Amino acid sequence: MTALGPDGAALDPQPAIDFASPDCALPADGVFTAAGSCTIAATASVHGVPLETSFEVDVVAGAPAALTLSAPATTVAEGGSLTFSVAGEDAYGNPIDAAGAALSSSVASDLVDGLTVTFPTASPHDITATLGDVVSEPLRIEVVPAPDPSSDAGADADPGSDAGASAGAASSGSNTASGSGTSAGAGTASGSGSTSSPGSLPMTGAGAFLPIAGAAVLILAAITAFAAAARVRRR
Repeated sequence: MTALGPDGAALDPQPAIDFASPDCALPADGVFTAAGSCTIAATASVHGVPLETSFEVDVVAGAPAALTLSAPATTVAEGGSLTFSVAGEDAYGNPIDAAGAALSSSVASDLVDGLTVTFPTASPHDITATLGDVVSEPLRIEVVPAPDPSSDAGADADPGSDAGASAGAASSGSNTASGSGTSAGAGTASGSGSTSSPGSLPMTGAGAFLPIAGAAVLILAAITAFAAAARVRRR
Protein backbone atom coordinates (compact mmCIF):
# COMPACT_ATOMS: atom_id res chain seq x y z
CA MET A 1 0.00 0.00 0.00
CA THR A 2 1.21 3.49 -0.86
CA ALA A 3 0.21 6.78 0.79
CA LEU A 4 -0.61 9.58 -1.70
CA GLY A 5 -0.54 13.31 -1.26
CA PRO A 6 -3.25 15.83 -2.29
CA ASP A 7 -1.90 15.92 -5.82
CA GLY A 8 -2.06 12.15 -6.12
CA ALA A 9 1.66 11.74 -6.00
CA ALA A 10 3.23 9.23 -3.66
CA LEU A 11 4.44 10.75 -0.42
CA ASP A 12 8.12 10.70 0.14
CA PRO A 13 8.98 9.40 2.54
CA GLN A 14 6.14 6.98 2.96
CA PRO A 15 4.53 7.00 6.38
CA ALA A 16 4.27 3.85 8.46
CA ILE A 17 1.02 2.07 7.75
CA ASP A 18 -0.72 -0.16 10.27
CA PHE A 19 -3.09 -2.96 9.23
CA ALA A 20 -5.84 -4.59 11.25
CA SER A 21 -8.78 -6.86 10.54
CA PRO A 22 -11.88 -7.63 12.60
CA ASP A 23 -12.55 -10.99 10.93
CA CYS A 24 -9.25 -12.66 9.98
CA ALA A 25 -5.76 -13.09 11.26
CA LEU A 26 -3.17 -11.09 9.39
CA PRO A 27 0.03 -13.03 8.80
CA ALA A 28 3.26 -11.26 9.64
CA ASP A 29 4.83 -12.36 6.38
CA GLY A 30 1.81 -11.24 4.36
CA VAL A 31 0.99 -14.79 3.23
CA PHE A 32 -2.66 -15.65 3.76
CA THR A 33 -3.28 -19.38 4.41
CA ALA A 34 -6.97 -19.43 5.31
CA ALA A 35 -9.35 -19.20 2.37
CA GLY A 36 -12.24 -16.74 2.67
CA SER A 37 -13.11 -13.06 2.65
CA CYS A 38 -11.21 -10.66 4.87
CA THR A 39 -11.81 -6.97 5.62
CA ILE A 40 -8.63 -5.04 6.33
CA ALA A 41 -8.32 -1.51 7.74
CA ALA A 42 -5.18 0.54 7.02
CA THR A 43 -4.23 3.58 9.09
CA ALA A 44 -1.36 6.08 8.88
CA SER A 45 -0.44 9.59 10.07
CA VAL A 46 1.16 12.30 7.88
CA HIS A 47 2.26 15.48 9.63
CA GLY A 48 -0.18 14.67 12.41
CA VAL A 49 -3.07 14.14 10.04
CA PRO A 50 -4.61 10.69 10.41
CA LEU A 51 -5.26 8.73 7.25
CA GLU A 52 -7.50 5.65 7.12
CA THR A 53 -8.94 3.35 4.51
CA SER A 54 -10.27 -0.25 4.29
CA PHE A 55 -10.46 -2.91 1.63
CA GLU A 56 -11.56 -6.49 1.10
CA VAL A 57 -9.26 -9.40 0.42
CA ASP A 58 -10.63 -12.63 -0.98
CA VAL A 59 -8.33 -15.52 -0.20
CA VAL A 60 -8.90 -18.52 -2.46
CA ALA A 61 -7.66 -22.06 -2.04
CA GLY A 62 -4.34 -22.95 -3.56
CA ALA A 63 -3.41 -25.74 -5.95
CA PRO A 64 -4.56 -29.29 -5.15
CA ALA A 65 -2.29 -31.00 -2.66
CA ALA A 66 -4.36 -34.02 -1.57
CA LEU A 67 -7.40 -35.99 -2.72
CA THR A 68 -9.70 -38.23 -0.70
CA LEU A 69 -11.84 -40.84 -2.43
CA SER A 70 -14.97 -42.30 -0.80
CA ALA A 71 -17.80 -44.63 -1.78
CA PRO A 72 -21.23 -45.50 -0.35
CA ALA A 73 -20.05 -49.13 0.09
CA THR A 74 -16.87 -51.13 -0.24
CA THR A 75 -18.60 -54.33 -1.34
CA VAL A 76 -20.70 -54.72 -4.47
CA ALA A 77 -22.13 -57.63 -6.45
CA GLU A 78 -20.63 -58.59 -9.78
CA GLY A 79 -22.17 -56.42 -12.49
CA GLY A 80 -23.13 -53.72 -9.98
CA SER A 81 -22.12 -50.05 -9.91
CA LEU A 82 -20.95 -47.51 -7.34
CA THR A 83 -20.86 -43.72 -7.54
CA PHE A 84 -17.83 -42.26 -5.78
CA SER A 85 -17.13 -38.90 -4.17
CA VAL A 86 -13.85 -37.00 -4.40
CA ALA A 87 -12.76 -34.32 -1.94
CA GLY A 88 -9.57 -32.27 -2.22
CA GLU A 89 -7.59 -29.69 -0.31
CA ASP A 90 -4.64 -27.39 -0.85
CA ALA A 91 -1.37 -27.40 1.04
CA TYR A 92 -2.97 -25.45 3.94
CA GLY A 93 -6.01 -27.71 4.27
CA ASN A 94 -8.44 -25.43 2.45
CA PRO A 95 -11.13 -27.34 0.51
CA ILE A 96 -10.77 -27.23 -3.25
CA ASP A 97 -13.14 -27.98 -6.10
CA ALA A 98 -12.38 -31.57 -7.09
CA ALA A 99 -15.11 -31.89 -9.72
CA GLY A 100 -12.51 -32.37 -12.42
CA ALA A 101 -11.01 -35.46 -10.81
CA ALA A 102 -10.86 -38.58 -12.99
CA LEU A 103 -11.29 -42.13 -11.69
CA SER A 104 -9.31 -45.17 -12.72
CA SER A 105 -9.40 -48.84 -11.74
CA SER A 106 -6.82 -51.55 -11.27
CA VAL A 107 -9.09 -53.88 -13.30
CA ALA A 108 -9.12 -53.01 -16.98
CA SER A 109 -12.62 -54.40 -17.60
CA ASP A 110 -14.25 -51.92 -15.20
CA LEU A 111 -16.45 -49.32 -16.87
CA VAL A 112 -15.82 -45.75 -15.65
CA ASP A 113 -18.41 -43.07 -16.40
CA GLY A 114 -17.52 -39.86 -14.59
CA LEU A 115 -17.62 -40.77 -10.91
CA THR A 116 -19.58 -44.00 -11.47
CA VAL A 117 -17.81 -47.33 -11.90
CA THR A 118 -19.44 -50.59 -13.04
CA PHE A 119 -17.75 -53.85 -12.02
CA PRO A 120 -18.27 -56.72 -14.52
CA THR A 121 -15.93 -59.19 -12.79
CA ALA A 122 -15.75 -60.53 -9.24
CA SER A 123 -12.39 -59.76 -7.59
CA PRO A 124 -10.71 -57.03 -5.52
CA HIS A 125 -10.66 -53.70 -7.38
CA ASP A 126 -8.55 -50.65 -6.43
CA ILE A 127 -10.08 -47.30 -7.47
CA THR A 128 -8.05 -44.09 -7.50
CA ALA A 129 -8.80 -40.44 -8.30
CA THR A 130 -6.48 -38.08 -10.14
CA LEU A 131 -6.60 -34.28 -10.36
CA GLY A 132 -3.68 -32.62 -12.07
CA ASP A 133 -0.56 -34.18 -10.60
CA VAL A 134 -2.29 -35.31 -7.43
CA VAL A 135 -3.42 -38.93 -7.05
CA SER A 136 -5.54 -40.21 -4.19
CA GLU A 137 -4.84 -43.27 -2.11
CA PRO A 138 -6.49 -46.34 -3.71
CA LEU A 139 -9.86 -47.40 -2.36
CA ARG A 140 -10.32 -51.18 -2.30
CA ILE A 141 -13.71 -52.42 -3.54
CA GLU A 142 -14.56 -56.09 -3.07
CA VAL A 143 -16.70 -57.34 -5.97
CA VAL A 144 -18.44 -60.59 -5.04
CA PRO A 145 -19.99 -63.11 -7.46
CA ALA A 146 -23.61 -62.42 -8.35
CA PRO A 147 -26.14 -65.04 -7.14
CA ASP A 148 -26.80 -67.82 -9.67
CA PRO A 149 -30.53 -67.67 -10.56
CA SER A 150 -30.56 -71.39 -11.41
CA SER A 151 -29.53 -72.30 -7.87
CA ASP A 152 -32.91 -71.12 -6.60
CA ALA A 153 -34.97 -72.97 -9.23
CA GLY A 154 -35.86 -75.86 -6.92
CA ALA A 155 -35.63 -73.97 -3.67
CA ASP A 156 -39.41 -73.84 -3.25
CA ALA A 157 -41.03 -77.16 -2.44
CA ASP A 158 -44.10 -78.25 -4.44
CA PRO A 159 -46.96 -77.38 -2.14
CA GLY A 160 -49.01 -80.26 -3.59
CA SER A 161 -46.33 -82.94 -3.28
CA ASP A 162 -47.64 -84.15 0.03
CA ALA A 163 -51.29 -83.57 -0.72
CA GLY A 164 -51.95 -87.29 -1.11
CA ALA A 165 -50.39 -88.02 2.25
CA SER A 166 -53.42 -86.70 4.04
CA ALA A 167 -56.11 -86.55 1.33
CA GLY A 168 -57.05 -90.21 1.85
CA ALA A 169 -56.65 -90.27 5.60
CA ALA A 170 -59.86 -91.08 7.44
CA SER A 171 -60.71 -91.13 11.05
CA SER A 172 -62.81 -94.06 12.10
CA GLY A 173 -64.12 -95.58 15.25
CA SER A 174 -65.87 -98.86 15.95
CA ASN A 175 -67.97 -100.16 18.75
CA THR A 176 -68.15 -103.87 19.38
CA ALA A 177 -70.24 -105.56 21.97
CA SER A 178 -70.55 -109.22 22.67
CA GLY A 179 -72.07 -111.26 25.37
CA SER A 180 -72.98 -114.87 26.12
CA GLY A 181 -75.28 -116.68 28.47
CA THR A 182 -75.06 -120.34 29.50
CA SER A 183 -77.63 -122.48 31.40
CA ALA A 184 -77.10 -125.72 33.23
CA GLY A 185 -79.12 -127.48 30.57
CA ALA A 186 -76.34 -127.03 28.02
CA GLY A 187 -77.97 -124.20 26.22
CA THR A 188 -75.59 -121.46 24.97
CA ALA A 189 -76.44 -118.14 23.53
CA SER A 190 -74.07 -115.60 22.07
CA GLY A 191 -74.47 -112.50 20.07
CA SER A 192 -72.40 -109.67 18.82
CA GLY A 193 -73.12 -106.25 17.44
CA SER A 194 -70.87 -103.64 15.96
CA THR A 195 -71.31 -100.07 14.86
CA SER A 196 -68.89 -97.96 12.89
CA SER A 197 -68.94 -94.31 11.90
CA PRO A 198 -66.05 -92.07 10.73
CA GLY A 199 -64.70 -89.93 13.51
CA SER A 200 -66.86 -91.53 16.25
CA LEU A 201 -65.66 -92.77 19.59
CA PRO A 202 -66.06 -96.38 20.73
CA MET A 203 -69.38 -97.05 22.47
CA THR A 204 -68.91 -98.75 25.80
CA GLY A 205 -71.17 -99.49 28.73
CA ALA A 206 -73.96 -101.80 29.73
CA GLY A 207 -76.21 -100.55 26.95
CA ALA A 208 -74.00 -102.27 24.38
CA PHE A 209 -75.04 -105.71 25.78
CA LEU A 210 -78.82 -105.18 26.11
CA PRO A 211 -79.84 -106.94 22.83
CA ILE A 212 -77.64 -109.95 23.60
CA ALA A 213 -78.82 -110.20 27.20
CA GLY A 214 -82.47 -110.22 26.04
CA ALA A 215 -81.78 -113.06 23.59
CA ALA A 216 -80.08 -115.07 26.33
CA VAL A 217 -83.12 -114.68 28.65
CA LEU A 218 -85.50 -115.99 25.95
CA ILE A 219 -83.32 -119.02 25.22
CA LEU A 220 -82.94 -119.75 28.94
CA ALA A 221 -86.73 -119.58 29.39
CA ALA A 222 -87.20 -122.00 26.52
CA ILE A 223 -84.68 -124.48 27.96
CA THR A 224 -86.33 -124.28 31.40
CA ALA A 225 -89.75 -125.01 29.93
CA PHE A 226 -88.34 -127.96 27.96
CA ALA A 227 -86.75 -129.43 31.11
CA ALA A 228 -89.98 -129.12 33.04
CA ALA A 229 -91.91 -130.93 30.32
CA ALA A 230 -89.37 -133.75 30.30
CA ARG A 231 -89.75 -134.28 34.05
CA VAL A 232 -93.52 -134.49 33.69
CA ARG A 233 -93.20 -137.19 31.03
CA ARG A 234 -90.81 -139.24 33.15
CA ARG A 235 -93.28 -139.33 35.95
